[in-house]
Amino acid sequence: MEITLILTNGKIYTLDGRQYEAIAVSGNQIAMLGTTKEVEAAGESAEIKIDLKGKCVLPGFNDSHLHLVEFGLSAEMLNLEEASSIDEIINEGKNYICNKEKQKGDWVLGYGWNEKNFRIPAMPSKEDLDKISTEHPIMITRVCEHIAVVNTKALEVTGADRGTRIKGGSFDKDQNGELTGVIRENTLDWFTDRLPKREVEEIKTAILTAASQVVQFGLTSLQTSDLHSCTFDVMYDAYTQLKEEGKLPVRIYEQLYLPEMDILTQFLERGFEPGQGDDFFRLGPMKLLTDGCLGARTAALREDYSDDPGNRGMFTYEQEELDALVLKAHQSGMQVFLHAIGDGAIEACLKSMKQALEKYPRAHRHVINHFQIAGTDLFEKASKLGVIADIQPAFICSDWDIAEDKVGPERLKASYAWKSMLESGMRLMGSSDCPVEHCNPFNAIYAAVTRKDLEGKLDKAFMPEQVLTVEQAINLLTINSAYGSFDEKKKGVLAEGYLADMVVVSEDPFTVEKDELKDIKVLMTIMDGKIRYDSAQ
Repeated sequence: MEITLILTNGKIYTLDGRQYEAIAVSGNQIAMLGTTKEVEAAGESAEIKIDLKGKCVLPGFNDSHLHLVEFGLSAEMLNLEEASSIDEIINEGKNYICNKEKQKGDWVLGYGWNEKNFRIPAMPSKEDLDKISTEHPIMITRVCEHIAVVNTKALEVTGADRGTRIKGGSFDKDQNGELTGVIRENTLDWFTDRLPKREVEEIKTAILTAASQVVQFGLTSLQTSDLHSCTFDVMYDAYTQLKEEGKLPVRIYEQLYLPEMDILTQFLERGFEPGQGDDFFRLGPMKLLTDGCLGARTAALREDYSDDPGNRGMFTYEQEELDALVLKAHQSGMQVFLHAIGDGAIEACLKSMKQALEKYPRAHRHVINHFQIAGTDLFEKASKLGVIADIQPAFICSDWDIAEDKVGPERLKASYAWKSMLESGMRLMGSSDCPVEHCNPFNAIYAAVTRKDLEGKLDKAFMPEQVLTVEQAINLLTINSAYGSFDEKKKGVLAEGYLADMVVVSEDPFTVEKDELKDIKVLMTIMDGKIRYDSAQ
């Protein structure tokens, strides 16, 4: 066995209860762990030798839910994350059209605005976007990605009007029944389907753009949902070509958005096998969106929103439809991955999963993504069914100041309640939902451990009874996320024979002050035994 890379004089946390000074790699696998003396002797002829000088090494991070292609495409979109008013959106939009030399009729796509950050909190309207341009169709997506605003030209070119009905979606209307330009949930997909189709080369560029960013934060594996941005064939060809060209610097487990029975059936009839692929690119679960988000009050609740009586959010499926989709995927051997933020949606998802498991009992690793506004009864049901929760710890950085207003103090007790979920026997994995939140895993670790925001607005923990330990938080993004993609026997820990995916960090997260977790920097990212990022270069 030829040793190709060694790292010595460090603190190697394996995350399976061991700690070493050094680690050796042979090709794309971990060959040995031991003392510096032992590893140096074994790796005397190694091509790459790295003196860690006391720095810490962890398994490579694995983000269990994000949107890599969308993150990459956003580099060419109108960035509204810092917008503090509707007027600023208008000005930024005008500048974008000028700077990008957009031609008449070209679509203008923007992202990241949040009305709660405006000096006067209010949703933009089509009239506001018409002030940017009446010659370009415009669609700008809210930070949550469950609401967008379109201008009059966009309505015109898509043929949308006050009579248009979208299943699982909606158009906001004014008191006269006219469209305001605000669209919600599945209506965003309806508009996206009418955008110019993206081709393979554009998607390959987006993947590489985004991947070059995520490796800087120690991410070596991504469970990504990309079919909101392009067709299956374009996605499949883009990843396959990059893999064959040796250009893919991260491992991909694709969460397949198959929202309708005919789409799911067509996919299955093409003969794809569950988990088909290799260690670089594999097809993953069927993904569905069953409700919206808390900030937009479209998360589906069992009772009314506390600040909006009469509104319980938006279910995107009837129970029977959801049952049928989950049953079809489960029966076909697929993993199921269901977005559900509100307790009403979570309850519906658990019901569908329970029925499928009762009809076709089998080992499974079905997932409810977010599991945010919940209840102890839902924790118990999920635990009993063996359903995994994919959580986004950084969401509390954005939601701490709105959550109680939205759901009230009683429901809040079982919301973002990760410690209670673990204590109920549930398995949790962690993700960023990037670009909704930043992809930096240390943002998530910090949020899970301190329950504070990143800007220092919170001087005490939000729901302190729910804090996790540093080990529990890191496990979310390593061991547990590997389990969620059926990879726990090859990654998630540093062990002999496992894939050589690891990250060198600036500080030891197990000893640093908890408030400083968010400041830890990635110094080096190694994936498949190769250095993918080096902060020194």
